[in-house]
Amino acid sequence: MDMEKIISQFPLPRKLTGIRTLGNGNINDTFLIITTNEEAFERYVLQRINHEIFPQPESMMENFCRITSHLELKRKQGKYGYQVLRLMPSKEGDNFHRDEKGNFWRGCRFVPNGLSLDFPKNKNHAYEAAKAFGAFQANLIDLPCPP
Repeated sequence: MDMEKIISQFPLPRKLTGIRTLGNGNINDTFLIITTNEEAFERYVLQRINHEIFPQPESMMENFCRITSHLELKRKQGKYGYQVLRLMPSKEGDNFHRDEKGNFWRGCRFVPNGLSLDFPKNKNHAYEAAKAFGAFQANLIDLPCPP
């Protein structure tokens, strides 16, 4: 898989300086993308969506965009206290890139200090995960229906 070719399909504002696997890839293949310039660096997450698990990736990405836009609006209004993933559109302006093999790729800004565990390490991790999931669900109660 030519990662640099895939990454080139997303408009990165800085020079690509690093690519590494992120997580264990149980469902999707996930990569940390590092970019730099003279002043700073930025990190992004690039994911190959497993279209065997998600057979309609276009619909899934449409829902992803609807949900993240809705939650970001609530966050800006002070009604949602969690960070929201920020999708990085492809150079074509789509919410994903489809490569020549038919794989779907999405890019997001990296969430600093985020924690992703396969299993909770203690009761507090389980509690915080449940609390965050409950807040996520509660804040989608007023998500408008798709057009």
